[in-house]
Amino acid sequence: MVYTSVFSREAKKSIDKLGEIEKRRIKDKVIELTVDPYKAGKPLMGPFKVRNIRSSRIGRYRLLYTIFEDKQTVLIVRIDSRRRVYRV
Repeated sequence: MVYTSVFSREAKKSIDKLGEIEKRRIKDKVIELTVDPYKAGKPLMGPFKVRNIRSSRIGRYRLLYTIFEDKQTVLIVRIDSRRRVYRV
């Protein structure tokens, strides 16, 4: 079953600031997410658990996303360095 990927405004802005190599890595990860979002990342704890946010590692960056089963959609919420991505 293939999922559709949707980017938040914040995620799109983050991607625009990255270099070509990072953009290619993110593109590959998003393709992986659309195939099997549960296998591509891990569920987060704390304040992120309430919103069902998951995390996937891309080098020194993290991609935060949530899965909408009813719509077969993966919403990419945030992409940033590990240092900044988990700040609420």
